Amino acid sequence: SKALADIALKQANSLFDRLKIYELQIQYYIAKNERKKAVDLGIYALKLINIELDGISPDVTDIEALADLPEMTEPTKIRALRILIATVSAAVIVAPDLLVPIASKMVNICILSGNSKLAPYAYGFHAWMLCSSLGEIETGYRFGKLAIQLLEKFNAKEIKCKVYQQFNVFVRHRKEPLENMKELVEAVQSGIEVGDIEYACYAAQDYCILQFFLGQNLEISLQEQKKYLQLIRRNQQDFSFSFASPWVQLVSNLLNQSVDRYSLIGNFFDETLKIPVLQETNDHISLFPLLFIKTYLNYLFGCYELAVDNAISAEKVQAGSNGFIYYPSYLFYFSLALLACESRSTSEKRQTSLDRVNGHQKQLGCWMNDAPFTYQHKYDLVQAEYHRVLREKLEAIELYDRAISGAKENGFTQEEALANEIAAKFYLDWGKEKVAAGYMQEAYYCYARWGAKAKINDLEQRYPSLLGPILERQKLGFLNSATITNVTQGTISPTTTATGEILDLATLMKASRTLSEDISLEGAVANLMQVVRENAGAETVALMLFTEQVLMLTAVVTAQGACQVEPIVVETSHSVPLSMIDQVKRSQKPLVLENASNETAYAGDIYIQQHQPQSVLCLPLLDHGKLIGILYLENNQVAGVFTSERVEILNLLCSQAAISLENARLYQKSQDYTEQLEQTQLQLVQSEKMASIGQLVSGVAHEINNPIGFISGNLDCATEYIQDLMDLLQLYQQGFDWNSETTQDKIEEIELDYLIEDLPEMLESMRQGTNRITEISKSMRTFSRSDTIAKVPFSIHQGIDSTLLILKHRLKANELRPEIKVVKNYDDLPEINCYPGQLNQVFMNILANAIDALDEASEGKIYTDIEVNNNCITISTRLSTDKKSAIVEIADNGPGMSEQVRSKIFDQGFTTKGVGKGTGLGMAISQQIIVEKHGGTIDCISALGQGTKFIITVPLS
Repeated sequence: SKALADIALKQANSLFDRLKIYELQIQYYIAKNERKKAVDLGIYALKLINIELDGISPDVTDIEALADLPEMTEPTKIRALRILIATVSAAVIVAPDLLVPIASKMVNICILSGNSKLAPYAYGFHAWMLCSSLGEIETGYRFGKLAIQLLEKFNAKEIKCKVYQQFNVFVRHRKEPLENMKELVEAVQSGIEVGDIEYACYAAQDYCILQFFLGQNLEISLQEQKKYLQLIRRNQQDFSFSFASPWVQLVSNLLNQSVDRYSLIGNFFDETLKIPVLQETNDHISLFPLLFIKTYLNYLFGCYELAVDNAISAEKVQAGSNGFIYYPSYLFYFSLALLACESRSTSEKRQTSLDRVNGHQKQLGCWMNDAPFTYQHKYDLVQAEYHRVLREKLEAIELYDRAISGAKENGFTQEEALANEIAAKFYLDWGKEKVAAGYMQEAYYCYARWGAKAKINDLEQRYPSLLGPILERQKLGFLNSATITNVTQGTISPTTTATGEILDLATLMKASRTLSEDISLEGAVANLMQVVRENAGAETVALMLFTEQVLMLTAVVTAQGACQVEPIVVETSHSVPLSMIDQVKRSQKPLVLENASNETAYAGDIYIQQHQPQSVLCLPLLDHGKLIGILYLENNQVAGVFTSERVEILNLLCSQAAISLENARLYQKSQDYTEQLEQTQLQLVQSEKMASIGQLVSGVAHEINNPIGFISGNLDCATEYIQDLMDLLQLYQQGFDWNSETTQDKIEEIELDYLIEDLPEMLESMRQGTNRITEISKSMRTFSRSDTIAKVPFSIHQGIDSTLLILKHRLKANELRPEIKVVKNYDDLPEINCYPGQLNQVFMNILANAIDALDEASEGKIYTDIEVNNNCITISTRLSTDKKSAIVEIADNGPGMSEQVRSKIFDQGFTTKGVGKGTGLGMAISQQIIVEKHGGTIDCISALGQGTKFIITVPLS
């Protein structure tokens, strides 16, 4: 072959022909697993056409616009792309440092020379590098979508397999669920169709890996893996076969099909033969996943130190692997193994491990941010273990449950099982064996649903006491591993009657948990219908609930699926046999009929006549002896479905269902009441806001009227003066001199001397008026400034002064009393970090209340008597002794208040004002602003006849 290539090269007529031959040689070297030669030849061929792998990153802002580039026409550039593409798969193994420069070069060629059928690969490979090596996930994903778009535009079947493989394996799972990677099957088919065997087998190997991570039953995974492994074997792709085989062996181990569950030795792979070869050839890209799998198996089966050792070995060869779907799982299990070893570590080693875990969590957090549906529960489980190590039990408890919930919600059965198992160990170490048993039994059923028989056996050997109820049922012959696996699938036939195999402990636990999952009434109803439909062997299920003592048909589920109904009175519906419902309603006891259509007692029931049901079960829903509803079940296909055992278990479920439904109903009522209270409070707060706005508007109107009136009044006079001066100037323009009779008459007419004296004074007073308006406007802005999310520096004195300015019209003398004097004793205060608008609202509430109190005290008094002991408000500010807080005291010499009134002054809704004059929220809101929003204090000191003082303390920062 090399000889043939040499002959062809000698006979090549042009550089372009030689490049074609070099491309074929690269492919030949890869097929012969001589990857270093393939890479060297690729670099050599590129140099012949002056292309260097300079590593210059593409300068692109509008990625989507690249789809509209003109078509590439230079044959040399197209050939360069072909050589770069041919070199990639070899560089992945032997020269990973060249991958980013190769990707950059391909994209830069496209940008400069246009798009072609090869452009999708260029953009797709660049997307891979952005996501895996450069950490630019969003940009990488956009390049990946661009690659898929251009595949369709150019109908580029030749490279579809390559692009699909790269996008799905290295890009898609960073932003989409793993389930979407099943498109790899299409990549395999596309590669086979066009003869791209190499990449078809890469896609096949990656599909085999994906099977382990999906969370589906392992028997299904193994069947899929074997099919695609055989395809790889048929096409003699040794690298892909070696890469995929460990993952098939892993699944085989978990299915308990190997002698040694800790090692990858079995029908599909033998690590003792393969690992030395990979180490000798420095095939790190293949060695890393092998060491990860060994990390996983050792951790799963409790050999934590070995798991850590394997993970550390993997760390040394991880270069080039951080874009595969197994890399975040490697971080996940490495961290769990480190934390599991914590109790046996020295304090120094323990801190090193915790630092390492923090580093892993930082990386896993990046994956989680872009794909929380895949990685959030992993992150949470590691955090739970981290808090366990730090003895922070409450934090750990919340995170264990969050990890379990997240894994379950997103279909990762294997990690739902693991999280339950780890939580069980946590509670067991804490001495809470009953709680631990619940979690461990749930872990057992999850592993069973996953099909991990080897792990089930492991749990049975390690925790027989926690799994006692399950193991006891196995001894009695009611339950075996096969039954558990089938039961926990939740695929129960309506016609099955072997209750020992169906309604076992697994189903009961699962159903019980489902019933308690949702507190809303709608959710509780849905959960009940789901549980009964799955586990009762019924074709039709109807739920009836009492609403204000009337039995209402609430929901119906048939064999064809859920039929949602608007609640209707049972007596007017035709969905249930009324005679049976009435009987259960009266007796409050279950009614079981093996073949209802043959029962003469109900032969007159219209429903029975029309539908001829066979098995019927009617159950009362009782909460503390009170009938809250009735559950009706029927099966039209088989008689005697509802055996005594099944009825007994359904009774248990109905007891819990009744509690859940009643709790949900009470919760719904509380939500309704809460909503009403919130609306009422909202209206009250709005009233308080409107009252503040009223104070503001009234104050501004009073303060601004005087200068506006003054300016307006002077404008007319100033206009006349200016007109007179203009008339005088016009005489000069017409040629009249100063001493002329006409000019002197005009001077006398306009009283020029007085005008010269009066106009400047008039303009000055108008300027003072505009300054006053500006000052009022500034004060208004200070008072009413809107608060941001964060606190900002603010002068308390400016806030008080702006509030006083707005209230100035209320402080002035009127026909009932003299002016209220304001005394200000301001110390030097620095600006404080606060919400200025809210603080100003507090000042407004206190000062307005003080003015109200002084006005009220002045009623009925003689004007001159009030002048002797003048109404006064004193405002003092100072720093606290520790210099960390500002203190504001606002006191009045009004009538004061009794202790009974003072003690309620901050109560919401309490007011001393007449009907329609106060909301009772002002001081309550003020306390909330000072205490909750600013972390300060507000106190009221008062006694009858001695005035009132409010003392406010606000931290400076």
